[in-house]
Amino acid sequence: MSNVPSQILVPVMHGVTFEELDQVTPTLASRGGFSTAEEPMEDIAVKIAELVGIVTEEEADELNMVPATS
Repeated sequence: MSNVPSQILVPVMHGVTFEELDQVTPTLASRGGFSTAEEPMEDIAVKIAELVGIVTEEEADELNMVPATS
């Protein structure tokens, strides 16, 4: 069983960096999360799946090794 609460908010920003967000709203930028401007959506999806317990750390590492297809 996962230690993650049943309800969790994981901010995912599309095309915006945390530095850019910090210029507009430092409070939101300090909350953490993921940004597609800083890493591929595929990697973000794997990290979220690991966070909520859908995949294990080992499975996430294996998925991160698989090259993305176009």
